[in-house]
Amino acid sequence: CSPRARDALSIPYHLGRGATYGALGFSVSFFSKQVAAYSWWPAVSALMLAGAGLLFLLSCARACAHHAAPSSKLAYVRGALLGFLPCGLLYAALMMAATLADPLKGMVAMWLFTLGTVPALLVASLGTGLLTRARQRGLHAAGRFMMAFNGLSLLFIATRTMR
Repeated sequence: CSPRARDALSIPYHLGRGATYGALGFSVSFFSKQVAAYSWWPAVSALMLAGAGLLFLLSCARACAHHAAPSSKLAYVRGALLGFLPCGLLYAALMMAATLADPLKGMVAMWLFTLGTVPALLVASLGTGLLTRARQRGLHAAGRFMMAFNGLSLLFIATRTMR
């Protein structure tokens, strides 16, 4: 659920999240309980997890190289892909959207969810930014380690899902 500090301040990042959440809301409202029964769903789920895992590893590698601020396109893509990460709050919103029989209402509900989470993500990111200034090296190293760990974990989960 939590983005990198720069991403939380990026409009393209939140537009990417909104695109993913809107598409998910549309989909769950349209397919409701039937999606999980399809034989192709585990493969699609595994591909999404693997994509998110690779994104984490890419972010870690770029952070290790002391890259500049990400482009708007990269922020949008990161927001769109991270919208597929497991998150309890997202699951609750998707369960609510699934109860709506109209896919357009489900999509709008998830867009509203996106807008509702922006303030919390901004506050969390700004707080993280203040901590980062105080203990920059340690937190950056811990952040890179966690990105790598999360990326590898997601790739592991993706391979287990494919079995």
